[in-house]
Amino acid sequence: QSGRLSDYVELQILRRRDPAFRSSDTLVRWKAAAQPIKHQLGDAAGQFDWASTPGQGRGYMSYGPYIRLPPGSYGAEFAISVDVPTEPTQEPLFYLDVTAEDPLTGKLGTFLLGRKIAHYPDLVDGDRESWIIPFQLDRIFQFVEFRVYTYGNSSLRYHSVVLATEESVIRVRYGPGESRSSSQ
Repeated sequence: QSGRLSDYVELQILRRRDPAFRSSDTLVRWKAAAQPIKHQLGDAAGQFDWASTPGQGRGYMSYGPYIRLPPGSYGAEFAISVDVPTEPTQEPLFYLDVTAEDPLTGKLGTFLLGRKIAHYPDLVDGDRESWIIPFQLDRIFQFVEFRVYTYGNSSLRYHSVVLATEESVIRVRYGPGESRSSSQ
C-alpha cells in the first residue's frame, strides 16, 4: 500500500499558490453544501455554504465525508462566519472536530482526532475566520469525518473545510505580510 493521500481520497486535489504554503503540499477542499458532506440541520446558503440560525436548535450542521486516510500529519482548516449573540453567553457557540471510526468498536464518529470549541469572546462578529485542527495518524484510519456542531445560540455560516498534509496548514496567512503558527 502506498502512503499517498491521493490513493485514499477520490476528490479534486488542489495546489495552493499562497507563499505561506509550500508548493509540494497537497490540499483537498470540500464546500459545505456540496456532496459528500451531510447535514443534520441548517440550510444551503448560496451555492456552496451552509447556514444555521438559533431557531433551528442544536446539532450537526455538517459531517462527513467519511474518507480513509493513511498515516501522517494533517490539518483540517474550517472556514466559518458567525453572528455573535448580542448578549454574552457562557455556553459555547459551536465546535469543530475531526473524528474517525473507533478501531476497537467500529462505531463511527467516536474516535476523536481533534476538536476546537468556540466561545463568545473568541469570535469577531460576521468575519470569516479560519479554525485549524492539526492531527496525527499513526496508522490507516477509516471513515474520517469533519464535523461542525452548533449549540443553536447564534447564526453560523460554514463555508468549507480544507484537508492538508504535512506542514501546509502549520502557517496560515491572516493578512498582508502577517501569518502565525497554528500551534499558538
